[in-house]
Amino acid sequence: MTSPNRSILLIGAGILALVVLSVVVVLVVRRGPPTFPAGSSHAAMAEYLAAWDRDDIEAAYGFLSDEAQGQVSLDDYRLAADQYRNYTQPNRQVTIDRVEGSGDKVTLELTVEEFYGQGLSANVSRSPRSVRMVRQADGWKIDEQLVWLDPGPFIEKGA
Repeated sequence: MTSPNRSILLIGAGILALVVLSVVVVLVVRRGPPTFPAGSSHAAMAEYLAAWDRDDIEAAYGFLSDEAQGQVSLDDYRLAADQYRNYTQPNRQVTIDRVEGSGDKVTLELTVEEFYGQGLSANVSRSPRSVRMVRQADGWKIDEQLVWLDPGPFIEKGA
């Protein structure tokens, strides 16, 4: 049988552990988004994702390469974006894990963490993404047709 003093001690330790965990979570969340060197492929990806977060689809489209824009018009991109946003989207965080390649063509290896639910029913899902980037005269661009970080349901121009 457990003594009352020991039970109180265990409850106190549990409460202290929850307080410490809460402080750690607040410090991690408050640290804010990472910053990347201006003009880097990392910075271009961060700006593209920020445009999506602001629902600035025209700005997001501007981060597609000339070749990708040649395959989908801004109007078709807007339509695909509207369809994409109609689905319930969880809270997401994107981490750039590494860059493959060099020169004017690289692939960013990303991890997407999606947070579902609240409280004790919360879940986190992690999935990898690879995004091809190309350096053009006006900076780094995404060299594929993406809606957010997913392949877009586009109809080719002229089809």
